[in-house]
Amino acid sequence: MRKTFVSLFGIVAIFILSGWGAQNSNVSGDKKHAINFYGTLETWSSPDTIINIENISIDNLYKQIPMLLKPTLKPAAKGKKSFADAAQKAAKAAKKAAKAAQKAAKTAKKDGESAAQDAALAAKAAADAAQAAVQALSTTKQAEKTADPKKHILTSDPKTNLIETKIDLVEVHEITVPHPDELWIYQKEKGYRKVEYIEIEIVSKGTKKTSMSYLIEKRKKIYCDRVTASGPEEQEVPLKAIKSLKIMGFNDRDVEKSKNKQEIEKCRMRILKEKLKKNC
Repeated sequence: MRKTFVSLFGIVAIFILSGWGAQNSNVSGDKKHAINFYGTLETWSSPDTIINIENISIDNLYKQIPMLLKPTLKPAAKGKKSFADAAQKAAKAAKKAAKAAQKAAKTAKKDGESAAQDAALAAKAAADAAQAAVQALSTTKQAEKTADPKKHILTSDPKTNLIETKIDLVEVHEITVPHPDELWIYQKEKGYRKVEYIEIEIVSKGTKKTSMSYLIEKRKKIYCDRVTASGPEEQEVPLKAIKSLKIMGFNDRDVEKSKNKQEIEKCRMRILKEKLKKNC
């Protein structure tokens, strides 16, 4: 009987110590988020390669991720185009006026010297107007050429003037970065740090799969693990590298751990019962 008691005590002690060691083990899984989001990744550098990933987060967040609602392009850009069109029309009209005045001068020359002089002055004025319009058109075109279409300047602080939205990955179907080389830049004034944003499109889950465009700081990254045959590989993906990131699903690690603990406990009890039968 004593041998049986000692034997059982030893078995229980082993189980307790093994359980204690598992709870305090410093494995990578213990450092991951409680919710494991998994899906696929496609990058602009390898658009035909689908990568299976898990443990997805944006800037180490999987819920309440702050983003700014993308503003429309500044009306000033449209104003430049309108001014160029107007200048072009003015140039054409002025050239026509100049030709008409020259023709009138030739006709008036027969009727009197003064009429000819007036017509000549009108022709010169029309020619000057045409030249001014051409100059305005040339200046506008030059300004449009020197402007960088890949940089959008935010004139007011986006954190106080743009709508902030909180995104949860559980509500996301797909994340895309449609213009990886375009930047939205804000600088309070010269000498202050420039804050660079990049456009990100979020396609929601559900039957409608609505799409919305947001701005998020370029410095932020996607953190995830690449799923390979030899095990997970930690990845840090720059936002501008993303062509498509799809969230396929998620699982709750706490629930999985609870299930595993229940299974382990059942296994322990079964082994104890078998040991008791053998020793009795």
